[in-house]
Amino acid sequence: MRKPYYTLFTLLFLFGGLSPAFARSNEIDTALLQELLAKRDSHPFIHADVVQEKVLPSISEKLVSRGQVWMIPQHAFRWELGQPVTDVAILAQRDVYVYDKRNLTYQKHDADSRSVRPIMLLLGMGKDASYNGLLDNFKPLSAVKTKSDYTITFLPDSGLMKRALKELTICFDLKTAFPREVVWEQKDGAVITTRFKPPVFKEFSVTEVFTLPTENYVKK
Repeated sequence: MRKPYYTLFTLLFLFGGLSPAFARSNEIDTALLQELLAKRDSHPFIHADVVQEKVLPSISEKLVSRGQVWMIPQHAFRWELGQPVTDVAILAQRDVYVYDKRNLTYQKHDADSRSVRPIMLLLGMGKDASYNGLLDNFKPLSAVKTKSDYTITFLPDSGLMKRALKELTICFDLKTAFPREVVWEQKDGAVITTRFKPPVFKEFSVTEVFTLPTENYVKK
């Protein structure tokens, strides 16, 4: 099975042409970051389409996947990639279930385990994605604020993160506080960027979305 880092995340965040109305700083606005994280977690329901681009040192072409995510912040999520869906991850009852629909296999991980730490951080779930968690594990490198976005680039500052990660960049939408893009740049040269489409905050069927698949999956 492919490594979780590559299977579950991948998208390249490019600044492209920044608006002239932006402010760059080597220090983050801690009050603004706290406000954004609190607002992000205040939405009772979140649904968004996602696009992932993987740039891997061993492959000349970008790998692009499309999917969806459903979230109840800090409680549950369902993450799907592929058209048709090939990979599914579901947080339920403090466990994360990762399904490979092509091979009908699955893995079960505690939500605090290292194996699912990237996707928990990507989706703003768990202690690592909190204000204190981010600043305990990462050192802010730079910040860019425009009229619509606030983008922070972090350097890993804990032993585990330092071994695998080179930089983490999160671009927050200032209106919704939901990320527009998250960039995971690894030390092995892989760059994984996740781009979120504008989220929808309408209620959805919790039972339908977060029920575990019933197919005959084999545990790995």
